[in-house]
Amino acid sequence: MLVSLVLGLSLSVHAPVAEPAAIHAPAVATALRGTRERKALGRALVWLERHQGDSGGWSSADFSDACPEPKEACGDPGRAQYDVGLTGLSLLAFLRAGHDESSDQHGETIKDAAKYLVGQAQADTGLIGDMLGHEFLYSHIIATLALCRLQVVSPQDERRAALQAAIDYLQRAQNPGSGWRYDAPPSGSNDTSMTGWAMQALHVADAAGLPGIASLLDSV
Repeated sequence: MLVSLVLGLSLSVHAPVAEPAAIHAPAVATALRGTRERKALGRALVWLERHQGDSGGWSSADFSDACPEPKEACGDPGRAQYDVGLTGLSLLAFLRAGHDESSDQHGETIKDAAKYLVGQAQADTGLIGDMLGHEFLYSHIIATLALCRLQVVSPQDERRAALQAAIDYLQRAQNPGSGWRYDAPPSGSNDTSMTGWAMQALHVADAAGLPGIASLLDSV
């Protein structure tokens, strides 16, 4: 259930493939025309914030532990191996709703989520999260995208090293002169979904001022 909600929030405010101009597009809260839609978005973000874990991340399997007493009907748990990707999607939802680290509303939630994701980065490889399951690269790419978007709106020098390492890992996972699949090192086979997410992350990394992105995009 949590994954479905977060996907809906983040993808409804984030185009499947990011063009450079879309990176600075108006926040969804500004773009929404009706009061009903604005209120629905606000309630969804409050629910999401309430289910954030003490670590700053969102737990796919145990998010219902954060429900207030008496427990709400928050069922359909997922798998813990997706926590990094789920946290990245959750962070994207807050950012594209117009919030950042300095916001009075949800600012601390965003700070905690960013701290969690940076803390999941492997010092020796730059991979955000662990190499668990078949889709670990999805989680890495989504986390990288979220942190880069945060870097655009709330630049922090201490975050740049982790972002650069994450992009370097993504580059090493690319099939030479082509796209991405589920493998790192690459297997030579490409996947359109994975490649689309990777290109989103690269476009936003370029907007965040990370070097060498243009040539990497040209190679896809």
